[in-house]
Amino acid sequence: MKAIILFSVVAASALIVSSVVAYTVYPKPAFLPDFIFKGIKNSPPELFLLYPIPNLKVSCNVSLIWYAFDKDNDKMVFYVYLGNSTNNMELIKTTALNFVNLQLEEGKKYFWMVKAFDGKSYSCSPVWNFTTINSSCKNKKEIFLYNYMLYLNGDNDLYQYAVLELNEILNASKGKIAVLVLFDGDKYNDTYMYIITNHTEKIFVKESNMGSEETLKDFISFAKESYPAKHYMLEIWGHGNGWLGVCFDKNDADMLTMEEIRNAIEQNGGIDVIIFSACYMGCIEVAHSLKDVADYMIACEGAMPAGSLPHDKIIGQIEEMSMEDVCSFMIEEFGKHNFISTSFAAWNLSKMDYLVEKLNNFSVHIEDDDILEARNETAYSLQYVDLYSFALHFYNSMEARDLMEAINETIMAAYGQMKGIGVYFPLPPYLSKYYQNTDFAIETQWDELIQ
Repeated sequence: MKAIILFSVVAASALIVSSVVAYTVYPKPAFLPDFIFKGIKNSPPELFLLYPIPNLKVSCNVSLIWYAFDKDNDKMVFYVYLGNSTNNMELIKTTALNFVNLQLEEGKKYFWMVKAFDGKSYSCSPVWNFTTINSSCKNKKEIFLYNYMLYLNGDNDLYQYAVLELNEILNASKGKIAVLVLFDGDKYNDTYMYIITNHTEKIFVKESNMGSEETLKDFISFAKESYPAKHYMLEIWGHGNGWLGVCFDKNDADMLTMEEIRNAIEQNGGIDVIIFSACYMGCIEVAHSLKDVADYMIACEGAMPAGSLPHDKIIGQIEEMSMEDVCSFMIEEFGKHNFISTSFAAWNLSKMDYLVEKLNNFSVHIEDDDILEARNETAYSLQYVDLYSFALHFYNSMEARDLMEAINETIMAAYGQMKGIGVYFPLPPYLSKYYQNTDFAIETQWDELIQ
């Protein structure tokens, strides 16, 4: 899963750009030499500047964004140059990211370019220009109350539902909330990022692999650095398959694993809430994977209807709520708009170590003769059982009662027919050989119980 998809802009704010802009591409400055490496077989990075487009007028608080791709999957470093003419550009930033956020002087014309190095070869972009407008730019970026990141994957058979979801959140009231949406459709080159604050920017992004750790990591990085907030919420939308992964991308035949999601969030300093608008993600294995990078998790234990989370009813109402209240409110609104659900639940991930401890005690004390019968009566799919209902079958056991109490403490709110925590338990012949390699199976006795 090495695809590197970096955020890029070829269209600016919908409020600004309404016609084709003619511009001049400047030649590479003379002070930048050509780099020639003899005897090394290597494809140099492909590099494109994307925002601000030439001759655009922008705020003095501006993000320079570019796109780069390396056919050899080499790690790249970017050198960003900026100046008031093509002949006096200076190196202002060396970074592994595909953007830099700058605060510049008002009413000035700037020229910029980027150089990419993959460890063997350099690539140099053309020179673009932009002008900062005269306005009351703030010395510091606005700090939002919430930064809501929606990772909206319509690159599959859910495309029509993804479009409905996008339109819904675009029309939601925002207030003190910054909303960023990375949307990928089911065609090639139909990936866009929407930045929704006091106005809306629609940004064209090079075709993105939504099943790539790099795509998710870069999206979170851009959102957090460009729109700082007191609290960060990430919603991952698409097809889900529990601990095996989520967010299947049809064009790239790829999906996000739990390890990739954890890595992408961890490398960006963690978040407050992770939300899965996907089937079968409300299982203990998923929560265990993410317990150290998020405080709360919201997910559906079984199948989740597409487009069932009413963003237009939620986004504009959560400004004055605590994180715990936000999570409970989302479950409440889900319940108002859905008639049937296995269970859509909010988890307090700080309780996960306690829950796993009680699950381990339970796993080594229950009688083997009763396990399959209990499994068959509590399974809500071929692969998962409701953990609370399963423990209830062994209610006479103190360990079962302790586990049920731990579940009650972990689940803050739930809507549906079950308690909210699923756990992997297929019939023995169908047990995945990969399950024993999960962090959850390694750290618990559950995999021994279900074999």
